[in-house]
Amino acid sequence: MSYISFYIFAFLFNFTVAFAKFDPSTIFASSKYAPSARFGHSAVLTDTKLYFHGGFNGNENSNDFFYLDVCQDFSITDIPWDNLPFPGTPRNHQASACIGGENDDLIFMFGGNVTGNPHFTSKFDITNEKCTNLTSSGRKKNDLWIFDSYKLTWDISIAPNAPQDILGYSAITLPGGTILYLGGKYTSNGGLAPMGVGASGPAPPSRYYFSAVLTSDRRIIMFGGIGEDGSNLGDLWILDSETYEWSAENITNPNGLTINSHTATL
Repeated sequence: MSYISFYIFAFLFNFTVAFAKFDPSTIFASSKYAPSARFGHSAVLTDTKLYFHGGFNGNENSNDFFYLDVCQDFSITDIPWDNLPFPGTPRNHQASACIGGENDDLIFMFGGNVTGNPHFTSKFDITNEKCTNLTSSGRKKNDLWIFDSYKLTWDISIAPNAPQDILGYSAITLPGGTILYLGGKYTSNGGLAPMGVGASGPAPPSRYYFSAVLTSDRRIIMFGGIGEDGSNLGDLWILDSETYEWSAENITNPNGLTINSHTATL
């Protein structure tokens, strides 16, 4: 089994990289740009740059847009952020984002808790550094829509056995083209979805607003979230997407990090 490293970006009260021991007072000591504290932001990796957008900063939704070039050497106490000052981007949190377009040079941002922007979809052109709002539609909360990032069009999928309306879940696209939906909270009754997904082994406690990433050897690494009692979680679980078996991993977490609404990027 191979071992990997990944960063969990929190922006909660202080910018936090999980499982690393450091003095929070030294964060951004000499960075040219220092993102403010936030949660519910979106993050997407394209080429060597990890882009971040939005989030709630404790007072209002943000439209901050910035990135980190992950190919350069950097310390967690001095992260070389680059700011992208584009006032046209929407103010939101809990939105989703992905890469698309013919050259994978477009960032699409979908939904979220939006302030002052009626558009469900926004497009950022990385090459031309331009943000555009796109017209889109939708009605039900548990419907499945497919967005064509080449044609910039939407189509609804008539998928059988659709689950209840749900929020705060994670969607993982497996190499074979299957999308695996994990966890979440039902908006109809406030209950949490089971984490078993037909897998063997002890299943993790139910949760929402957690992070999940897929490794090259098809393991899904899940961390944190909000549990049944409403408290933040700090446990790490791994789902083998080939055998569908859960396992709980012992992690080095000296600061006792418990968190939700963060992002994790491999």
